[in-house]
Amino acid sequence: MTSATAEVADPDSAAHHAADRHKRSVIDYLAELLTAAGRSDAPELAAEFALLVDGAIVTAVRDATQRPPTAPEPLPNVYSRRAETVGR
Repeated sequence: MTSATAEVADPDSAAHHAADRHKRSVIDYLAELLTAAGRSDAPELAAEFALLVDGAIVTAVRDATQRPPTAPEPLPNVYSRRAETVGR
């Protein structure tokens, strides 16, 4: 769905609407998981995680690999620091 959104830029097209619905359902699912884990910032954090997923998909396609992409700093460290500043 990530590529469908990019390839069909017309926001009125059926494909764009389908991709949008799918992305919103993924974000809603992530928010449910984060809420169940006790996160008070679940909606915001879910949107950030979805953005990371999109980036990972694009990176995998670009690199023609199924291996997960690597980051300069492990993401759990980044989000642990954020949790300290935002709180649960």
